[in-house]
Amino acid sequence: MSLHVLILAGGRSSRMGQDKAQLSIDKHQTLLKHMLALVAELAAEQVYISRPYQQQTNDLTLAEMLVSNRAQAKVIYDPMEYQGPLAGIQACLPQVSHFDNKPNTQLLVLPIDMPALEVTDLQQLIKYSNQQSSACYFAQHFLPVVFYDLAQLQALLNQLMLRPAKERSFRNLLNQMSAASVEIKGGQLSRLINLNTPEQWQTYLANRN
Repeated sequence: MSLHVLILAGGRSSRMGQDKAQLSIDKHQTLLKHMLALVAELAAEQVYISRPYQQQTNDLTLAEMLVSNRAQAKVIYDPMEYQGPLAGIQACLPQVSHFDNKPNTQLLVLPIDMPALEVTDLQQLIKYSNQQSSACYFAQHFLPVVFYDLAQLQALLNQLMLRPAKERSFRNLLNQMSAASVEIKGGQLSRLINLNTPEQWQTYLANRN
């Protein structure tokens, strides 16, 4: 199997009030750096970062960070304004095909705002997806998700993105892919929480220290 990773960092961050990717965990590390360090432990063929196209002129700092940290990550900008996470995945898939034409290729997709995730959580999804030869996700949590049949994924996304916004959901996509759900165990539930507000972010920092 060949693994590619996509970090979704293209939302509006309206409730957080600032770009989540640039949130500071400490004076040396942003949230994006933290997530890149997490996925670096997976030895993926390629890591991608999904960003809104409006951020291109403001992402000089991000580009400098990737260079200075020798991060093997490629930034993919959504071609249209804030079309949701499915659009970010759709924009990434041609890049995966460009770098890796192997038939058995997995794509791990995870959000930028789930910093409590551990590498063992991601490895569990990857292993289960490989065993089941299907997309898989944690029960009741559509992200993170591992996609297995990328040709099917591309075809379904091309259809879904033509539908009304309310129908462009992970639920619809995963149902159509007959994705398998993985039972949540132990402390995983607390690690699968999205941080959407400044209060949630401060609570995470307090509990982390």
